[in-house]
Amino acid sequence: MMEFAELCAKTHYSFLRGASTPGEMIERASELGLRALGITDRHGVYGIPRAYEAAKKFPALKLIVGSELSLESLPYIGLLSINRKGYGLMCRLLSASHEGREKGEAALSWVRFTEFLQDPRYQEGREGLIALPHWYEKSEKFFDYDELTQIFEDRIYFPLFRAIDGKDHERTDEALRLSRHYGVPLLATADPHFHRRERRNLQ
Repeated sequence: MMEFAELCAKTHYSFLRGASTPGEMIERASELGLRALGITDRHGVYGIPRAYEAAKKFPALKLIVGSELSLESLPYIGLLSINRKGYGLMCRLLSASHEGREKGEAALSWVRFTEFLQDPRYQEGREGLIALPHWYEKSEKFFDYDELTQIFEDRIYFPLFRAIDGKDHERTDEALRLSRHYGVPLLATADPHFHRRERRNLQ
């Protein structure tokens, strides 16, 4: 049996997107025999305390803390923290994205985002983060992948999932093209937004 870790899960703390609690996602991941579950709710880590408490009941499952950060005029970028320094920098980025903005409108400019990540004071934090750019989302602009790969080095992956929306072949072809061109590996994900199919209508 092949081991699998889901690294892009959403909970109901992703407003109008997720439809299951952190505890439900953790329990279901354990039932499915996943090796790890990464929770990447948008604009914050609000669900992580509840996920952490739930994960205590399932010691075989590793909880990975992440989030999705909104960038002005660009697609979202997922971030996974692999240590405390990475978590600290991720929280700084999230806090900065909320400064002076209305609720639900958090975002950072590309310039400010890269300034944080290239600041020598945050070098250890940068090395503690994995980047998952949402290359497949429509936006006004595209990522500067050359700059992203310089910043994150070998800690960047292109997430790829099947949405069964008639565009899976197109998405896969584009993911393979980007992967070859920039030398960035692909990351398989189910992009789950609920723990059981019964929640689909709610989601």
